[in-house]
Amino acid sequence: MRLWPTRLAALVGVALVLAPAAAATADTADPTDTAPTDAELLLVLDASSSMAEPDADGAPRIDAARTALHAMIEELAPEQAVGLRVFGGAVHEDRPDAQTCVDSELVVPVGTGNADALSQAVEAYAPLGDTPIAYALQQAAGDLSETGERTIVLVSDGVETCDPDPCEVARELRAGGLDLVIHTVGLGADDRTRSQLQCIAAAGGGEYFGASDAETLTTALGRLATRAFRPFVYSGTPVVGTPAPEGAPELAVGEYTDTIAETEGEPKHYTVLRSEPGSRLLVGVTMKNPSPSGVSAVDVRLRTTDDRLCGSATMPVTSIGGQSSFGSAGVATPVDGPAACTDDDGLVLSLGAGAGSQQILGETVQIVVEEIPPVVDADSLPGPAASPEWSGLTAGTPAGEVVGGVSPSAATPVEAGTTVAFDLVPGEIAFFSVPVDYGQGLEALVDFAGADGPLAEEMRPTSNALDVAIIAPHRAQVHDALADAGGARPRAVLGSTEPAQAAAVMREVRWANDGETDPVLAGDHVIMVSLTSTRERLVPLPLTLTTNVVGEVSGVPEHAAPEQVEEAPEATDSQASSAPAEQPSAADGPSDDEPAASWLVWLLAAAGVLVAGVGVVLLRRGRSVG
Repeated sequence: MRLWPTRLAALVGVALVLAPAAAATADTADPTDTAPTDAELLLVLDASSSMAEPDADGAPRIDAARTALHAMIEELAPEQAVGLRVFGGAVHEDRPDAQTCVDSELVVPVGTGNADALSQAVEAYAPLGDTPIAYALQQAAGDLSETGERTIVLVSDGVETCDPDPCEVARELRAGGLDLVIHTVGLGADDRTRSQLQCIAAAGGGEYFGASDAETLTTALGRLATRAFRPFVYSGTPVVGTPAPEGAPELAVGEYTDTIAETEGEPKHYTVLRSEPGSRLLVGVTMKNPSPSGVSAVDVRLRTTDDRLCGSATMPVTSIGGQSSFGSAGVATPVDGPAACTDDDGLVLSLGAGAGSQQILGETVQIVVEEIPPVVDADSLPGPAASPEWSGLTAGTPAGEVVGGVSPSAATPVEAGTTVAFDLVPGEIAFFSVPVDYGQGLEALVDFAGADGPLAEEMRPTSNALDVAIIAPHRAQVHDALADAGGARPRAVLGSTEPAQAAAVMREVRWANDGETDPVLAGDHVIMVSLTSTRERLVPLPLTLTTNVVGEVSGVPEHAAPEQVEEAPEATDSQASSAPAEQPSAADGPSDDEPAASWLVWLLAAAGVLVAGVGVVLLRRGRSVG
């Protein structure tokens, strides 16, 4: 039996990510289908004496914890590796600190197929002692394997009663080389407890959830267990960019991972290889914001070795309303530009965090390189596509329920022309993919039917934002934020009862389309949907996603065979100096000559027009259809 529904997600503007994906059709999908085989989850549970106090329903908090834990265990797949550690459960709080401050025990080692052992441990779980959170976290790190995705979920109803500071411990564990995320759940937490648990989650690269009773704790644990086995996916060959272009790693077509430099304004460099003159290079960049707050961005530049600009973009990685977000951007060499941009064997890619982006320094970034062979029939192909016109798409009867992908690299395929149902809670983002060919455009409509009863009551004190975006295969955001989509916009503010819609539409894919915001590559496009709220809550909102591919396949370019490629004539100095690529427009973001902090002003202004933001992604299991 499923204990929580599936979820939809939404976008808070800015550019996001694409990748072809794994799993889920219009039929119900199991979110563990794409789970990494080496992921591990360790539950770290508070067994201090305060867990005997009543929750919001009047029952002992320990009862709520048992109910939620049994529900989570029931949903675990046999191949999922889970363990259980408790703290404060063996030494009475009246004993000396030397004993109570080291009171933590691994009652079920991390392993697979151990549901019975977990259930027995939950029944034996009883309140007794103090709250040595820091010590429990230190011990928990040793319970996990040294490689693979590692998740700790800490559940507590009180603050640390010992030394050291658990926030510092979480920060040290995160920086210690273990691929680890620490989420926290406050059960009936007061302001002081909530503040400390939020600090631990932020230091551990995770999120904090508040729970008041068995139902909300069940939802929180379900979300976090699902997240542990479906983490955001960074795929690619590890590389290390250099402080200067000289000696930079060479990137051929493929996917790569690196980290943002540790200092603002000091970019890393890479050499993007071209296999044949006249081809078009496309570079995409994407990353997940590890911080629950703040505004940050990455400057992306593609240049020739003699410093001629061939393409640029600013990738915002923004957090809205205390939720995490994703950033994505794409650059492409121009169709008509300096000969060096179209013919050189290698171009220089630079990535650097802008001013005010401390939260992304040293964090992982994914780089995707595509190359389109030279086109021999460019003169006979259609010109750039006009702004898109909405087809009148309306929400239909859902063909089934789906679970959205947890990242662009694991987007859930959906069939164009159908409606699917799912839901999400604030802070979640879901990714869906739809193939789009030359001569075609994509429409996406996210519908909220309104609310009544308990859901309406839950929504009334909050402001909720639903956002949708479309990301091209080269990772550029390609929906037209100003297009008229039948009165709907990429962002919808949800009231407590009224229906609402958010929509995104992109122009046709054509070879002549140019610039970072236009689609220049046919293939799987990703729809990102996100939900944010001004108030922390776990109640899911039911939503539907309807997609439509407009237009017939046409204008497919003919690519040259290797022997047909001819050397392009060298551009004269006057041609090079007047080339559009040398003078990026406002859409490209700031020029290199602008003051260091000016990009932030531009970013915030653009966000208001293009509908910005982005939230964190914690996707739960879907419930069965029917």
